[in-house]
Amino acid sequence: MNEKIDWPSKKYAWFFTTLLLITYTVSFIDRAMINLLIDPIRSDLKTLRYTNGSNSWPWFHD
Repeated sequence: MNEKIDWPSKKYAWFFTTLLLITYTVSFIDRAMINLLIDPIRSDLKTLRYTNGSNSWPWFHD
């Protein structure tokens, strides 16, 4: 009853932690990239600021 169960193994736990860190980093970079590209996309499509995405404040305009 008092046996020590070493699950998950430390190697597997560190692998999964590293995988989660890489996933979070890619997600953060992707979000930052979209924010950097929104102005060129807006000028290319000739749209207004409130037409990009769903705006919760419809009274906001350029």
